[in-house]
Amino acid sequence: MFADSDGSSCRRFVGRVFLATEIESVVIASAIAEGVTPAIELRFDATQYSSRQVLERVAALLDAAPSSDPEVEVPSSLTAHDRHGAVRYHRYDHKVTGWQVVSERIGTIKLKNPVLYRKAVLCEAIERELMSVLGVDRYETSSRDCCAKIEYDPRQLSPVQIIEILDGALANAEHPDRLDPLDLDLAICTASLPLAAVAQFAMPTLLPVSAPLFAYTAIPSFRGAYEVLFKERRLGVELPNRGMCGALILTRPQDPDDRHRLCRRQPVRGAGGRRRASGP
Repeated sequence: MFADSDGSSCRRFVGRVFLATEIESVVIASAIAEGVTPAIELRFDATQYSSRQVLERVAALLDAAPSSDPEVEVPSSLTAHDRHGAVRYHRYDHKVTGWQVVSERIGTIKLKNPVLYRKAVLCEAIERELMSVLGVDRYETSSRDCCAKIEYDPRQLSPVQIIEILDGALANAEHPDRLDPLDLDLAICTASLPLAAVAQFAMPTLLPVSAPLFAYTAIPSFRGAYEVLFKERRLGVELPNRGMCGALILTRPQDPDDRHRLCRRQPVRGAGGRRRASGP
């Protein structure tokens, strides 16, 4: 039953389960998840209900005739699966959704959905959908954190309506098969700063390492300056900035004695027999 999370039997089961107010969320570990036997996990507040109470309630709902209490509508698993293949449904009010409410206050709601992980295309699809919604003031999505933060006018929209809009955007979007490449630019730039400081003032032997790393972090800026100058044929602020960056790289002291004097700021004898202080 749980091998196909979009199958009619599985969705009917989940819809009946969510009729129990004790159930807060459901996790379906389908056969897509590597090394996991197809199964379903029902999550509830253990401080208020016991496992026996929950199981008895769920069993009663499953045995009841569908006409007496129709099941809750369950969205497609495309809107609720993570990168491992597990499908996660959450309850919000009377709505079953793949979005988990992280924080909420009047006019602002932040939701999380693992389906966004490293899939910028889905974030763009959500933003395009929100762009045309009357009552949405500001929005922000992140494929790294799998979150969407939305500021809205509560007089025009409710949180349930926003969740329905997000579910619709994901259901109609084209889901890529592969994850986006990792963006390590921020991590590399962050590491290059302390490395350059250590090489400059504490360990001059690290200068041959810090200089190429500094040059690598400047590649996107150099690329942008090239496009501005040769493709757009105009002068921008990128050119002087990249010129200064290139000068810093090329004028780094390469001689070990020079690096030693630079770090210790020892005076050296200049032209004409006068003494001058070496330094940056």
